[in-house]
Amino acid sequence: MKGLFITIGIIMTLGLVLVVILPFMLGYSSESRPSSGSSVKTKDDIGFFKSQDGGASWEKKNESEERIPINAFSILDFAFYPALVDKSGVYLKDSKIIFVGTKGGGLWKTEDGANSWKKVSDKNKILEADAWVHKIAISKSNPDEMYLAVFQKNRGRILKSSDGGNSFIEVYFTPLEKFGVFDVFVDEAGTVFIVTGQGGFFESRDHGKTWKIVRWFKDGLIELAVNPNNYSTMYVLSPPGNIFKTPDKGKSWIDITPALSEFDGAKINQYLYIDPASSNLFLASNYGLLKSSSGGVSWDHVRVIIPPEALPALAVATDPRNAGIIYVSASSQLYKSSDGGTSWSVANSPSGKKLTMLKIDPKNPEVMYAVVSK
Repeated sequence: MKGLFITIGIIMTLGLVLVVILPFMLGYSSESRPSSGSSVKTKDDIGFFKSQDGGASWEKKNESEERIPINAFSILDFAFYPALVDKSGVYLKDSKIIFVGTKGGGLWKTEDGANSWKKVSDKNKILEADAWVHKIAISKSNPDEMYLAVFQKNRGRILKSSDGGNSFIEVYFTPLEKFGVFDVFVDEAGTVFIVTGQGGFFESRDHGKTWKIVRWFKDGLIELAVNPNNYSTMYVLSPPGNIFKTPDKGKSWIDITPALSEFDGAKINQYLYIDPASSNLFLASNYGLLKSSSGGVSWDHVRVIIPPEALPALAVATDPRNAGIIYVSASSQLYKSSDGGTSWSVANSPSGKKLTMLKIDPKNPEVMYAVVSK
């Protein structure tokens, strides 16, 4: 009998440990689990957002004509369809047409300023439904000509459309598997430039039919930034944070990385942005925000009111008509300057998650679009 009581006591003790003490030690409790009526955040707080009042307020813009919303996928890039104007000054197509590239969800399109999205279905079935679309480049001289830097079937590829995204052909793929093509740009003459994870900087002067290697970079390339006021001036970024500049479309190169040496963290989590109004460079990184008015020869710290724990700076955008208006994001916060970066205010943020991409409508600077990620 005594043994029975001892056995029962041991069982009760083990039960107490399993039910009460162990969950407490692991950080679990019945109170920490949300009930059916609790306010659990869903994917409503990530995806595509739009402001029509200069960032004062934001609307979620994730609805689609498809079975799933656009924010079911991470957004890698988005591009405005270039506004075409006829002789009487009437816009034929405007910036309400936007293409979005996603991670694993292919290419999407809106024709009504992001009120509704539709997944692009390639008539040629070249663009895979689950492609990673890293970059979208649309020719300003012929907007029906579009290039995508994609990763699908285990290779980086360049796809071209000549009919505004209705159908695509493949014009380049990496010779080795698992290497990506991360950026693409097409200039006013129709010359196409691409950068690859293998370190290739290529150009095509016949709309993608043939390619010429301009230069190999040993560390690979992940970003290509082109001065919107002078297409001859380009910048490429490598994974270790090195930045190279060419003033002549790749004929000669300058390593401007040494100028960043005095800014700790400036080579980590980089995003290079070129202001269309002034051609000034902005570099967002773990350091914060840097600005160069000398084409990267020297840099100045832009003293945004970002607390250290909110770094890195993630996205930068400027008013295309007024270089004094600057927006910078860090974590979930958005900051605005109206005097070229001398003073800053905390602006309204679309969401409590990371604001990773920000662009201002080229036709109407009061209209802004943001991408919020997990």
